[in-house]
Amino acid sequence: MGYKLLTQDMKTRKGKYNEMDWSDVGEWHEANGEGGLCTAGMIHDYDDPWIAVVLNPAHAAIHDPIMYETERDGPTETDGLKCGCKRLRLVRRVDIPDVPRVQRVAFGILAAMQVCHDDVWLTWARAWLSGEDRSSTSARYAADAAHAAAAVAAHAATFDAYAHDYAAEAAARAAA
Repeated sequence: MGYKLLTQDMKTRKGKYNEMDWSDVGEWHEANGEGGLCTAGMIHDYDDPWIAVVLNPAHAAIHDPIMYETERDGPTETDGLKCGCKRLRLVRRVDIPDVPRVQRVAFGILAAMQVCHDDVWLTWARAWLSGEDRSSTSARYAADAAHAAAAVAAHAATFDAYAHDYAAEAAARAAA
């Protein structure tokens, strides 16, 4: 049993080339491609309704979603957050859990802490999570610091790519 978010008119990937209509509740839908999770080879849902809600902005970004319980058929893959299977059907509509704003923000901060290592941002994140400082002023300052760190990282990545290209070219010329 899983959980799937849909638009109010029972769609996923609305407006995209792979839009799927789920209005035929109870009917099996089958992935028509090849591959694993996050490919055309699997249809995704979630093991937990709370996870579906907090990941919606990053995964599906469905405005004002509705939720259905799902049934999977066949092997299931998971990345620890979402699940995928070849065949899936909707079972019944369920209420979407009300995840308070503070919990959504905390989830986002904890997820970002796994990859963001900017000292200013991390200091703010820890203060926000502890309840020490949740002011909008410090949040804006931390956001600016994170944006600046991201810009520096993007430039460094571009430089790194060029450096590798130049190294490959130099090695090829030396070998000639």
